[in-house]
Amino acid sequence: MVASLGNGRINRANHHNLLKRLGKVLLDQQEMVGRVAILDKPDVLWDHPELERLYARLTDEFEIPDRFKAVESKPDLIGRTIQTAVNLAQSRSSHRVEWYIVILIVFEIVPTLYEMFIRRR
Repeated sequence: MVASLGNGRINRANHHNLLKRLGKVLLDQQEMVGRVAILDKPDVLWDHPELERLYARLTDEFEIPDRFKAVESKPDLIGRTIQTAVNLAQSRSSHRVEWYIVILIVFEIVPTLYEMFIRRR
């Protein structure tokens, strides 16, 4: 996907595939946020405050905040990459439509100019 961006080769099939991947990444991000609250302290600590030290040691030992940030950043990067590819494909498509409009305007102007200057004589 990134290689096709680097080569400047985004066709309709790639565009459709990029949109599907973007949807999947957004769904994965939504599920991660909804399902996991890793950085929040568990409810059991409210009932048993003596476990607070154990929780702090385990969090420190397993580097939970750092690992969570690393896991969280990967879908963000993938999502931004796919979004960039989709934006480029849409930009190319809109650029093509602009050229079609210019060509249609030219095809409309040429007969009018022909009528005004050549047939008038």
